[in-house]
Amino acid sequence: MIKKKPRSAVAIIQSGRTWLLGLSTAEDDRQNRWCFPGGHIESGETPEQAAIREAQEETGIKCKATQEHFYHDQPETVFVLCKALNNNTISTDELAISAFFTRYQMRSLRLYPNVLDLLNKVS
Repeated sequence: MIKKKPRSAVAIIQSGRTWLLGLSTAEDDRQNRWCFPGGHIESGETPEQAAIREAQEETGIKCKATQEHFYHDQPETVFVLCKALNNNTISTDELAISAFFTRYQMRSLRLYPNVLDLLNKVS
């Protein structure tokens, strides 16, 4: 199977036993759901660079990639596992709020459908 060139990158950010999620304000299927930060890959960027940049722009979290990107359920989107370098989240236009959650805490959240599948894939 030939993979398309990825157009967007998503950061899956871990801090200890918690994972960063943001409450999306997008006017699409992510609206009012908790999801991982991400966005378009800009010209000249690697997927890892894009995921790190988008995470910082959307949440204030600085992070570093801990492995190469991978594909999951969307042919033009790649996912990058990252480690948080700080825990100071901010609110933005794209995410109403962001915070770190344990898997147990996530059970009470309205999650975007692929969140738990992705966590199972990376841990």
